[in-house]
Amino acid sequence: VRVRSRWFPIDYVGSGIFEVLNILRTLIGNKDSVIVLDEPALHLHPQIQEKISKEIISRYSGQYNNQIIIITHSPYMVPSEYLEKTWRVSLKDYESVIVCVGKLVENSKLLEDIKEKSYVRTDFKNALFATKVLVCEGKDEYVLIKRKLGSILDRSNVALIMCNGKDEIPKVVKFFQTLGISCAVASDEDAKKFLEGTHIDFEEVKV
Repeated sequence: VRVRSRWFPIDYVGSGIFEVLNILRTLIGNKDSVIVLDEPALHLHPQIQEKISKEIISRYSGQYNNQIIIITHSPYMVPSEYLEKTWRVSLKDYESVIVCVGKLVENSKLLEDIKEKSYVRTDFKNALFATKVLVCEGKDEYVLIKRKLGSILDRSNVALIMCNGKDEIPKVVKFFQTLGISCAVASDEDAKKFLEGTHIDFEEVKV
């Protein structure tokens, strides 16, 4: 196996290389097929995950007329440009709940922000895999909480989302609640009064 400019015996390479070879072995030569890849991100570095997910979709899907279904727990395997074709599966009352992320993003009018702002893309992709989302009214709350509680939130699988003011909070909360993810909101008193009139259900976080 060639790694950069050096060659190594295949027995000496890491498990990530074997994982990539396994994926390629599954894809190469298949045409007009439905291919299911279950957890292809295992043993792969995040940068490799991003690169190979785009390669899988762009080359082995369109060029060879394959329908490729990727099952993953990694946000790095979800290219931002393919959010419209992403489905989230969650468990509620011992039953699977399946929601099309793309349709939900489009209906919530969040698609433009997600596509155009890199920090929004990253946060939203991470939140798709979270057990809970903490929605921040703006940059002040977002930066403060990330600085003080970032590591704790990561360990608890809680995603942090920054809104562009109080008016955006209801649609963001509704978006994640529709995905089956519970939400808490960090905001100032002015936003709290505004939200009391929106009839959305969320936990309050005092900052």
